[in-house]
Amino acid sequence: MPGILKLDVSELDIGPLYRYYKRGEKGNPLADLLIELAPPTCERVRISPEVYIIPYLFFALLIAQGADNDARDFFNMMMRPLIIAYRFKQLARYLGTKGGGRPQHRLKSEAIELADRFFTENPTAPLSRGVQYISGIFVAKYSDPSAASTIRKWLIPIYRSDK
Repeated sequence: MPGILKLDVSELDIGPLYRYYKRGEKGNPLADLLIELAPPTCERVRISPEVYIIPYLFFALLIAQGADNDARDFFNMMMRPLIIAYRFKQLARYLGTKGGGRPQHRLKSEAIELADRFFTENPTAPLSRGVQYISGIFVAKYSDPSAASTIRKWLIPIYRSDK
């Protein structure tokens, strides 16, 4: 067939391909093609070429040799850490949306109780005054009080009006 490059895959194996790549050699058409295609292919499937170029070369060589089942097994093994990392990332996002993730700050419940009491007694008070009130209590009571900006973040979803 015209236009299709015929390459002899029987002369190249994993060990020689690895050494060929590491030494920066040129002249083997199959090895040169695999090495040339590796970075854009890694980027296309969103894997780091710096980390995965050598495993990718082994995978591509297996494909070129027609060892599709071995290539599939190797690809699954190569990608497993990335898939696990991706799933952990997705799990953290899911837990974050479901109230999981990071534990609640130990002073948040107390801040909300103090805010409830403060705004019950002072219904027209602005949010900033409530934050000052709670911050003052925490400064007097704890050696490591929460910052006023943190207290404000805790209260904004509950008490939105700030005059």
